[in-house]
Amino acid sequence: MADNPEKQKSLVIKFKKQSLKKVLIVVEAGLGLTEKELSEVLRVAPRTLNNWTSGNGIVNLKLIYVLKILDLEGIVILGLIAFRGGNFQKWLRSQPPAYDKTPLECLKRGEYERIRHSLSVINGSSCA
Repeated sequence: MADNPEKQKSLVIKFKKQSLKKVLIVVEAGLGLTEKELSEVLRVAPRTLNNWTSGNGIVNLKLIYVLKILDLEGIVILGLIAFRGGNFQKWLRSQPPAYDKTPLECLKRGEYERIRHSLSVINGSSCA
């Protein structure tokens, strides 16, 4: 009998809350986001984000959130390289000519690849 995919458990990864909090602080500060904006980008409730980082202990994260967080951390690094540490956060909130929305709105829609590509072009690289 085949397993029902809807009943299968999602892959979960355990993190120390303090370690996860450090990564999220880097992402939040690097992107110049408020906690509410970061929760919108990750597509979780602000309370969920707070639960992930409050106190000590272990938090179980679904793989999809781990991948999003790591992806955002990579975008921060690309942005800091592309803008040499300056104006990256301003660019995220502006509307570049080739965009129909701000890069921050793209992040909130999950369009990470579009942001990585743009940062690679700004940086003069042909691949993300």
